[in-house]
Amino acid sequence: MSKRILITGASGGIGIKLVEQLLIEGNTVYACARTLNKLFHLRESFAERCVLLYADFKSEESTLAFIEEIYRIDIDVVIFCAGFANYRSLVSMTPELMNEMLFVNYQSV
Repeated sequence: MSKRILITGASGGIGIKLVEQLLIEGNTVYACARTLNKLFHLRESFAERCVLLYADFKSEESTLAFIEEIYRIDIDVVIFCAGFANYRSLVSMTPELMNEMLFVNYQSV
């Protein structure tokens, strides 16, 4: 039985691989990303079963707009893959960068 699955961080890494596999399996996938152009080929191949959604989880405003949008969608499964890292030594990180990583990787979930 096919499911309606929302995947954040869908334009790269684990996220895009999950989108591809779940579409192949016959599911409808709501693929959420900041960089939607990386997903256009999947929408062309899978038409209405690949729904592209924009969200930039670095932005609280964008995150809240995304939340409002997904409340209108009947979703069976949510997979959170959005995240990023900045590979620096801890002492060289600014508080702003640390807060940005915490917001994207934890609070936006």
